[in-house]
Amino acid sequence: MKIVNYIYIGVKMLDAICPNEVLRNLSNAQAYFVAGKKGDINADSVSVYLNEKYDFKDIKRADILLISGSFITFIREMKNKNVLQWIQNIEKTTKWTTSVCSSSFIVVATGLLKNKVATSYWKTIALFKQYKARPKQKKIAQQCKYITAADMYSTIDRYGTVFIK
Repeated sequence: MKIVNYIYIGVKMLDAICPNEVLRNLSNAQAYFVAGKKGDINADSVSVYLNEKYDFKDIKRADILLISGSFITFIREMKNKNVLQWIQNIEKTTKWTTSVCSSSFIVVATGLLKNKVATSYWKTIALFKQYKARPKQKKIAQQCKYITAADMYSTIDRYGTVFIK
């Protein structure tokens, strides 16, 4: 099972690492971090860098796509046409497309959640309506193969019920 975790400058370390730890321990799991370009990714903590080995050209398919959240830099990602196009392309190969907290906005911006329920940090989800997604004030919103979560803890809880059997 190929698990791909999209990270970017300003990614929240807990959102990237904790769900990845759950998923990488699944049977036959191969976990990859991917970024828009290879090299250092400065996380939300200015003292933590992830050295990314894979970029969009390297990763073209996934069984599970995880998109990690951030405090504010998700806004830049949801406006980046290359990011949105890569997510739209790789999503065609996924069994599950998931997001943590604010990264739900990135998925919503791709148009993949149009007319689907989604959640994120509760004070901001009303903005989903601009993208024709249906905001729900819940810890988890799951519809079809899409799972959006209000926070990292809810993500881990859902992974435990969906992926671990």
